[in-house]
This record gives sequence, C-alpha cells and structure tokens, in this order.
Amino acid sequence: METIEGIMELVTKDDLEDLATSYGVNRYNTKLTGELIFKGLMRLILLGKKTSLRMLETLINEGIDHFEPTPSVSYSGISKRLKDIKWSYFEAIYRTLVNKLSSDLGTINERTLHRFDSTIINLSGRLIKDGLKIGGKASDSQIKVSVGLRQQLPTSIRFCTLQEESSEDLALVRAINEARVDSEDILLFDRGISKAGTFGEFEAKDYKFITRLNVGRRYHIVKTHSVSSPIMEDLTVALYAKGNKAPLPTSLRLIKMLNKEGNELWFLTNLFDMSALEIAELYRRRWDIEVFFKFIKQNLGYKHFLSHSMNGMRVYIYMVLITALVFLAYKIKTKLQGFKIPLFRFNLALEKSFVKSMILLSGGNFDAVKHLF
Repeated sequence: METIEGIMELVTKDDLEDLATSYGVNRYNTKLTGELIFKGLMRLILLGKKTSLRMLETLINEGIDHFEPTPSVSYSGISKRLKDIKWSYFEAIYRTLVNKLSSDLGTINERTLHRFDSTIINLSGRLIKDGLKIGGKASDSQIKVSVGLRQQLPTSIRFCTLQEESSEDLALVRAINEARVDSEDILLFDRGISKAGTFGEFEAKDYKFITRLNVGRRYHIVKTHSVSSPIMEDLTVALYAKGNKAPLPTSLRLIKMLNKEGNELWFLTNLFDMSALEIAELYRRRWDIEVFFKFIKQNLGYKHFLSHSMNGMRVYIYMVLITALVFLAYKIKTKLQGFKIPLFRFNLALEKSFVKSMILLSGGNFDAVKHLF
C-alpha cells in the first residue's frame, strides 16, 4: 500500500459498485452515478481550491482523471443530484475505509490517544434552513459535527441534528458513546464536557480519559499525593454536581500546575498509574485535533459548501473526511511530517500515476520513460 496506486485502491471500484447496489444509489439516475460523484468530489477537494458546483461541473465534463470525459452534465443537474443522492452511501464508503485502515495500520502505541472535538460551518439562513442556531445572526444556521481522531485518523463522525446539541456536554458525550472506544484508548477532550455525572458514567464504562477542569471547580479531597515542580498539587477528589450538597461517589484525579505564562491549569483524569507530568503532557496532544480541523479547512475546502440542502452538505463533509483518510494513509505509510508539503507530494504522485496510466493504456512503453518519474 506504499505506492500511490495502492493508496488510491483503498476504495476499489468493486467497493463503490457493491455499495451502490446495496444502497440503490443509482436506481433513478444512471448518469450522475454515486461513483462519478465520489471521484469528482475527491479530485475537486484535492485541488485545494475554493469548491463550487461550477468547478465540479467543469471537472466532470473535462474528465476527472485526464481520461475520456464523461457525458456532459450540468450545474443544475449536479445541484439537484446532491439534494437527493443517498448520503448513507458516502457514509458507508467512509466506514469501509476506516475499517480497512484500522486493520492495516493497527495500534501504533500500547495506549492509543483518541481525541474528540466539534467543528462548525456557519451558513447564511437564506441558504440552508435546517441547521442549528449557535450564536451569530438570528437568521444564520450552523452545521456542527463531532469528530473522533484516533491516533492520526478521523475514525468517527457524528452530525448534530438537535438544537440541544449546541451544548458540548451533549454533543461530545453522544459522539464518544457512539464511537468505537477500545480498552487501550485514552480519551482526550476539552472543558466542553463538564458535568460531574458524565465523568462518573465514563468511569462506569471503563473509559480512560484526560480533560481540563475550570479553575475553582468545587471538589472534596479524598487523598493527597506527593508532588514535584512544576506540579502544584496531585489529588484524589470527588466532584460536586451542580446543586448537590454532597460530592458524587466517583473518585477522580485532579492535577494542578502552572504553565510557562504562570497561569494555573487543572487537569482531571481517572488514570492513576501515570505520573502527574505524564498526564499533563498527554493532554497537550489533544491539540492534534485542532491541527486536523485547521488542515481540512485550509487545504481540503471543509469550510465551503456545495449545496443548499443538508443532504448535499452531508455528502460533501463525508467526502472531505474520506479524502483526508486517503491522504493520511499516504502520509503515515511514507513517514512524512506535517501537512502542506506531504499533501503537495501526494498530489504530485497522483498526477504521475495518471500520466503513467495514460502511457500504458495508449500502448506506450512506460519502462522507457519511468526514469522521469
């Protein structure tokens, strides 16, 4: 799977056709097939430009992979197709890819960091009617998704569809409970999850976690542990729930320290077999999911939208994550660091693969020119 051809075969033509049959995605439209939408969106996303239906129309009509162009499709036809094509087909492709990569790449460390966070796309209320209302203008709508980043891969995604899920105490908890959480996973999440009862539920489910706690949160000290600089305190505590006079029965670990700017930080965890400094250092890795969100917004067009329907936006967001998974598989296999240059190299390798295919399909001798690649 180290070659670009191997990477692109993570989702095979057979996969696309089998899933299309299972979901009946081409039953009423044999021109703009699920496979054509899949390939067109992936190529468009990889171009790294501001996405639009006009660009997708041009890309499909000119030939997605530099081969024979497809029968002419129109801007309005693509727009209508995105409104009614089954988004569950693209979800199934995403799940298939996650399963393949999870099996192939396996667990990198003895303990696997599993980060959770949410991201929002803001849309004018004149464009889309069925989003959430999370601040901004009264007429604006937002599409909110919660993502689980396990090691380097976005292995779970959950669309927030209820207004109550504007609260992370609901949205992130539901995302975690619906994701696959293995026994070696350490969950990392921010202060959006703050209810004491939730931490007790995670402990009952044997979810290992590390999070931040607001400084000044009320707690009862169960036990005090010895510390050394820069750790201020290492405590076993029981938290108070809002309105409760007695602390909850769950014993958790509270670590207090000062950062380089002299600000006090509180970390909460149910891990007692690691040093306080190791806990603090692991929590810093939660930032990886922020870096991932920045990458897909700046390089894969995530903050843009192709459709005025929620169905079309679901299709597009799944395709952004599918494209990210394919690229990240290449990045991991080639042991490249960062995002910008590896993505550039990925696109170069993909273009070379297209040229190689054209040479071979035209009856040319690739061996005579392979030194140029």
